[in-house]
Amino acid sequence: MAFKRSGMIMMMLFLLGGCSLMPNKADEKKQAEASAYMPVQDYTGQGYSFDNGEETGEFAKQHRNEIIEKVKQYFKQKYHLDITVHQIYGATDAAVVFAESKKDPKFHTSVIVGIDLENKKIGNVGAYEGSVEGAITTGLYVMAYEKEFQKLDDFCTAITKEYPVIGRTKEAVDNTVDSGYATPYYYLNTTHLEFLKSYKSFLNNPKINGQSLKKLIG
Repeated sequence: MAFKRSGMIMMMLFLLGGCSLMPNKADEKKQAEASAYMPVQDYTGQGYSFDNGEETGEFAKQHRNEIIEKVKQYFKQKYHLDITVHQIYGATDAAVVFAESKKDPKFHTSVIVGIDLENKKIGNVGAYEGSVEGAITTGLYVMAYEKEFQKLDDFCTAITKEYPVIGRTKEAVDNTVDSGYATPYYYLNTTHLEFLKSYKSFLNNPKINGQSLKKLIG
């Protein structure tokens, strides 16, 4: 398989079947209170949380539909993309929304929605600089090298059949991954600046195909 590797990080995630996985959380107190270790195949994101998220999380739960609509509009207007919201977590003065694109380019990412608890208002949608753009770019990269990634997926599937290893559940990916293109077995991470031509071409033409992207990436 011949990929252009410059600026692209790919992490392979194979886990021993039946072994334990600790939920990834920011709050140590909650980590101690949450159910401790559990089989990888049972983990779907239980216990995942952010600091100071109790009240904002409850508020976000009560206003889930409004937050989802704001996030969908944000992606549609800024990136010409339709997304699915998988999970919403409370955080300090905000809700962190984990989302996945519905069509190519496929990727997972997260955005931040401001929450004013004192006035019970939902603020604007935003993201860490370059995070969504980088996530989109990983999806464009996969489109450009579709055949190569299909071979990689086949290899990952074969490994799990031959050896006692498994990948993460789809639910765990959806609820806890915001780094870009992701499968139960691996994920990609980059910045849009590494493949700026392909990213700009996508914004100008959201229907761009993989062959055109491959020429731009090189």
